Amino acid sequence: MAEWLEKNVREEEYVVMKAEAGVVEEVVNGRAIGLVDELFLECDHQWEKKKKKKKGSKETRSRRAYWECLALYGKLRTKGWPSTSGLTDWCFRMGTDAEVPYRMAVHPGETGFFAHFQRVAVVSSFRWTVFEWDFPERKESHKLALKSSEKKLSQLVEDGLQLAVAFNARRFNASTGGRGVPTCRLAVYDLRQFNVLMTLGYRMLVKEGFAFQSRWKVSVSLGNSGPCRVWDLISSTAVAHLPREDGEVFGFCRFSQSTDNSQILLITAMHGDQGKIVSWNTLSWKRLGSKKVVRDPISAFHVATDGKLFAIGTVEGNIMILNSDMQVQTIVKKAHLGIVTALTFSQDSRALMSASFDSSARVTLIESRKSSGLSMLLVVLVIILAILVYFMKLKGVL
Repeated sequence: MAEWLEKNVREEEYVVMKAEAGVVEEVVNGRAIGLVDELFLECDHQWEKKKKKKKGSKETRSRRAYWECLALYGKLRTKGWPSTSGLTDWCFRMGTDAEVPYRMAVHPGETGFFAHFQRVAVVSSFRWTVFEWDFPERKESHKLALKSSEKKLSQLVEDGLQLAVAFNARRFNASTGGRGVPTCRLAVYDLRQFNVLMTLGYRMLVKEGFAFQSRWKVSVSLGNSGPCRVWDLISSTAVAHLPREDGEVFGFCRFSQSTDNSQILLITAMHGDQGKIVSWNTLSWKRLGSKKVVRDPISAFHVATDGKLFAIGTVEGNIMILNSDMQVQTIVKKAHLGIVTALTFSQDSRALMSASFDSSARVTLIESRKSSGLSMLLVVLVIILAILVYFMKLKGVL
């Protein structure tokens, strides 16, 4: 381990606190925990050696320790640690050196994606970068690559860690939400000219609860800090305040379609130890109902393009896929070793992409349930036929 650290770990990454080991144990398990503990011990040992060389050096208790440890954990995984059953080959890989990609969002068109980076070695250093798809002349999937765009994003908010970023369906607007000092901020931009359409400051922490209802409306979930709000981007006013019930803590919000093709707003919520999905009418903004779906805290949520499937990821690494009637269709236990951090359906809703804090990604194929109705009909016909045969035998016909 010491030899591996000397060759592969940068000097600034030794500033990792053993006190953070308890946090890491929540997102890894099995033999990985022992290896992470060994890593912490080695980091402490190396740090003590550095302090002897540099008199007056002080050990800094940094908020970055947790993320640095996970970054190291990911590096160890790529060096031969056992991985989950997921994606093992990649089309293209780009190193980001000392910068950690904290948040990213793929543009709905073929432009590329935005990524928000945190520089690990520098306190409170953040930046936005645009990456564009580099399509080869020969359309081979394994030749797909990325390239850094020349577009400058200096207009985007840079005064804190960005907790969420999202595009609207028409590709024009983007919203970002970050944690700055002393307040949190929501900003909405027109990507054609990078004009700021709206900025809002909060004392509360804006989580990943962003969703565009249309080009000019955006929904914001404030977690346990308050109700969910829907904002009109033209007037910069809140058009709806969606209150919580006692004990509820809102999480993610997404717009979807109901069975009658009307639009609804879905919000994940924790109520005690129960995770549920709450639905709202987007015309009257009245609460339609809620359904308890999981007992673990919800860490990721996504809705298929056609609104017929929902996906939930939990802090235990489980994945659950539900249909539009809130009925469980598929459960993948321990899909990841760590917290599920992101979920995305494919355009045809035949596959679900998931990523985790354990530095793994996987694709879950979604089984078709179209034949379930026909199967039930066959079962009913067989039962009726058996009853007819029974009565015919009683009457001596057979």
